Amino acid sequence: MIKKPSFKKINFGTWQTIADEKITEIICDYPINWITFDLEHTSNSFEAIEKLIRIANLKNIYSFVRIPKIDSSIIQKVLDAGSNGIICPNIKNLEQIKQIHSYMHYPSQGVRGVGLSRAQFFGKNFKKYFNYQKSNLSLIIQIEDIATIFFLIFS
Repeated sequence: MIKKPSFKKINFGTWQTIADEKITEIICDYPINWITFDLEHTSNSFEAIEKLIRIANLKNIYSFVRIPKIDSSIIQKVLDAGSNGIICPNIKNLEQIKQIHSYMHYPSQGVRGVGLSRAQFFGKNFKKYFNYQKSNLSLIIQIEDIATIFFLIFS
């Protein structure tokens, strides 16, 4: 399982908006710390992104997926596929952040359901992944309007 990059130092990464496996392989051979796959502003399917996540994992590159909206099913599928983090656009309040965090984590930290998936090697390493997900998954939020910034600062 891929260790979370230290965000206390400079990290290098990139966004990939074209779901081409060869592009992912080429990018992941460069000295980067992370890669983001976009599901929001692309026509990429989940199935295509799942393949790109697998390549990043095999190359030991931390992967994020920008999801199109807050949806527990999307979040669980992306994490079950092996993504190490979620980028969520258009956040409006703290409750949304708490909701996303809850969807990302198993009980007692959240409400994420359990299914056999690539992230935990189809059950073989579930206990290891269960412990990993507690502190190694990342959530990046995108605040896309000034009103939300003021709301979050002053509320």
